[in-house]
Order: sequence, then structure tokens, then C-alpha cells
Amino acid sequence: MPDFKHDYLLDADVLAHIQRRPDSNLILEGIVEGILVGRVKTVRQVASGELKKWKEAYAALHPHHANFELATEQQYCAEVKALLDIVNELVPDLYEPFGTKNPDPADPWLVAVAKHHGFTLVTDENPNSRTKIPMACDYPALKCRCISGPHFLLETGIVQEYKPEHISVHAFYGL
Repeated sequence: MPDFKHDYLLDADVLAHIQRRPDSNLILEGIVEGILVGRVKTVRQVASGELKKWKEAYAALHPHHANFELATEQQYCAEVKALLDIVNELVPDLYEPFGTKNPDPADPWLVAVAKHHGFTLVTDENPNSRTKIPMACDYPALKCRCISGPHFLLETGIVQEYKPEHISVHAFYGL
């Protein structure tokens, strides 16, 4: 059984990347265990939107949708909404311009929810990019723990093997 040391909030890119691994079914089973014990969550924009793009992850996680998607009152509380204003001010590139295919992207919500509720945010976005989630999580006003998918999988024990070449997220997933 995985050891969920924290409460985790998953970004869709992690779930998409997991599908690339030959052991993806076992990994998704481990994530489901975390969902069932209430330690693994995501925001509505991921659970009800972005996740549908990745058939294997969607098939494994959708039956647990009610437990996986953060409760409406937690995601849309006044404190999270106030943090969204700070996210927009500090990292406006997390939002997509109006008129795009996704006018309500998950990234700002993930950061605001993680900050307010104390989640560890799990994303495979480039930590060196000034326009991505890890950079947003480093701003003092938004400071929250942010780790990569491989780090999450190792920290929880869902994946036991980590080779030196896996230091790269791309190498870990075989991208």
C-alpha cells in the first residue's frame, strides 16, 4: 500500500505522462488508493475536463470522480477566489487569453487551491519556466510545495525504482 505522507493535488500532465510507462496500470491503481483514502485530489477543470483527453487515465480514475474532484465548496471558497487574483497579478501567463479553446484553465486553480488548503501540488511542468506552475508556487504570496510526478510516485511508494537517468521527467516517463 502506498504511503501518502501529504495531501496531493494532481495536474493533468502527470496523468497524461503516466500512460507512457509500461507499468501505467499499476501506477494508476496506486493513485486510486490515494484517492480512496482522501489524500489525492484535483480541481474540477482537470477531473471534469482535461482528464478526458487521456483515455487510460480517465478510465481508471473516472469511477472515483466523486472522491477525486475537490469538493465545490473547497475549490470555490472566498479565500481561493482571492488567491486567484494574486495568481493573475503575479503569473498572468497561467491564464489563456479569452477566445481560446480553454477559457477556464486548471493551472491558476491548482495553485490557489494548493496554497489555501495546504496541498502538495504535483505537476510535470518545467520548474525553470517563468510562466508555469512551479514558478507560481515559488512566489512568497503563493508559496506552496510543488513536486514533479516522478517525485510524487517515489515519495508515496507507488513506484519503487528510480534510476539516476530518471532525474529528467522525460526520461522517467520515456518521453
